[in-house]
Amino acid sequence: MTSATNHRMTSTPPQVAPPLRLNLRPPGRRQRVLDGGWWPRSHDPGAELPDLIMALNASRGVVHHVMLDVDAWSATPRQLSVEGRTVLIGWVRSLDPQVISATYGNDDRLDLLVVPPRANMRRAAAALAVAADAGNTLRASDILRRLSIKLPASAAAELLSESVWETDGGRVPDTDDSALSQLS
Repeated sequence: MTSATNHRMTSTPPQVAPPLRLNLRPPGRRQRVLDGGWWPRSHDPGAELPDLIMALNASRGVVHHVMLDVDAWSATPRQLSVEGRTVLIGWVRSLDPQVISATYGNDDRLDLLVVPPRANMRRAAAALAVAADAGNTLRASDILRRLSIKLPASAAAELLSESVWETDGGRVPDTDDSALSQLS
């Protein structure tokens, strides 16, 4: 974008969204635990879900409904508007917190591993690859444990640790490992 003010030109580069961190198995018969993996940048569903839903719409068909674990996210909107369509968001406690489930118009379902936002890049990439592998038989949380990716107790706990990080000069806060070991 270019603007002229008092004979002076100012150029502002267009905003480019960072690439979506998503790895999907090719479409086919559903005889697997996971259909791929996704690595969001935060626990904010309003910021993260629209890009994921747009990518799924482009590759698999129109997403009508998404199911998430209520404790894994920082907010619980009931619907999102994506590409002029309303996508219903369901919140449950019975779903693995590290899974997002998307349903299409024909009732086909897609289950994705959700890698915690603060995961190490190399381990997160490995988790995405395993989740999209045709031979994978591991559940989402098992993949993360095997790759030593810490499972957050909840989105609220991870957000609290981020706020401690921001307010104490960047020191990693002491954590109670017994809470994390209960997830194992």
